Amino acid sequence: MAELPRKDEDLCTHAQVAREALARQAEGGEGAEPERTVVLYECRQCGQSELETGAGAVELGAEAAARLRCGASVRDLATEGRAVQRGGPLPAAVRRAVKLRDRCHCRVPGCTRRRYVEVHHIQPQAQGGAHSRAGCLCLCSTHHGLLHEGLLRIEGDAEAELRFFDGQGKLITDPFANGPGSVTHSGSSTGTHASLSAEAAGVLRAMGGRGGWHPDGLCEASGLPVSVVSRGLLELELGGRARRTSYGYEAVT
Repeated sequence: MAELPRKDEDLCTHAQVAREALARQAEGGEGAEPERTVVLYECRQCGQSELETGAGAVELGAEAAARLRCGASVRDLATEGRAVQRGGPLPAAVRRAVKLRDRCHCRVPGCTRRRYVEVHHIQPQAQGGAHSRAGCLCLCSTHHGLLHEGLLRIEGDAEAELRFFDGQGKLITDPFANGPGSVTHSGSSTGTHASLSAEAAGVLRAMGGRGGWHPDGLCEASGLPVSVVSRGLLELELGGRARRTSYGYEAVT
């Protein structure tokens, strides 16, 4: 038998893992949360299919995607969770649609966390916030805490455009959007991460003010692969922005 190219081997492995997971989750019924299921996204315009993983999306060929779709539950994001309600618990359809739309990924610019992420209201229910796709988004536990502490403010429509502000009222932008030298806040060329590559800036942001970081923990907190985290740590060490202690890495302030 001819040896498969490496790319095909990887796709076959992804497909096999996904099929087994689909078989298991079928036993759990319709109530399974998106982050606990295998999710396959298909674009109606171009027909491209992606398998969502903890490390990002993996493109699948038409045949592999067709095998995964066989017997799977189908959610149409054009119509899923469109009803708007007020009061009571968040409807399951809205929660599911928001998580699928945001791919269970924190929406704060520059945050890559996919774990410890939940659906939250942009406008609190006590202030008139409704259960709706436009009024809800995914936030990680860290940014959810900052939101309630008044250190993060969110404005806009989760289905269209959102704006995020820090505790000083500065607009938060994605430090990865403009490559090396980009900054956390708009309008500042000398910000905290201005002299760092996007890789190092992402690692430094994941560290925050906490010490004792190990590379695997930074991978989980940042959502970056180990190769990127390793390069970022090396740059931070050489630049004096982070140091290694007996407890792990910590940022140098």
